[in-house]
Amino acid sequence: MADESFECPICQRSFSSEQALGDHRRDTGHVPGQMDTGGGISLPSGSTVGKWAVGLLVAAAIGYPLFNPQFGDPRYPTTDSDWHVDYSVVVCGEEQPPFPDFGGGIHSDGDGRIHIRPRTPGDAGRAANLGVFFSNAGGRLTRDYLGLPTGGTHASGSTCPAGDTAHLGVFVDGERVQDPAAYVPRDGESVRVVFGPEVNPLPDSGGATTSGS
Repeated sequence: MADESFECPICQRSFSSEQALGDHRRDTGHVPGQMDTGGGISLPSGSTVGKWAVGLLVAAAIGYPLFNPQFGDPRYPTTDSDWHVDYSVVVCGEEQPPFPDFGGGIHSDGDGRIHIRPRTPGDAGRAANLGVFFSNAGGRLTRDYLGLPTGGTHASGSTCPAGDTAHLGVFVDGERVQDPAAYVPRDGESVRVVFGPEVNPLPDSGGATTSGS
């Protein structure tokens, strides 16, 4: 008596037992009637695709902190952070009002404070910098240019109403920052942005007391 065999209707492979055929179908998703338009090649089952998707998500979740140099660095906020930084802006001797309330991972409630609460990895780390804060507010900040969200632009080398040449300086806890747009303020720090004749111009390269993050 010839040995009985069990054939997969999708790939035509033969198996010595019904259990072996069942295991094959479960592993490959070779379910009868599940063929692509080219004929003869099976499409993955929904459960197989789901397993692949879950596997990719798990790998990404594990790989992101391992390969992200900012992970575990206390200088940078994460999606669990809730940091608060006082800030002020002075233009030609006049203190400017706090920025209006606006949202984002780095935002303000109109209270003169920077609130750093990243909601996604894209908002965290080095992305939570002063340049993003000003941009989210509707303004702009570079090492020699200040654009206020309430209107008004001020570039180093231009003059104040009294005729004095003014320059831009950004200070964190009293120390000048060379690259303010890239600086990531930390919880409890105080940021002061000053445009006026009392600020010395930055040299073309280097020379500032504190480098940006």
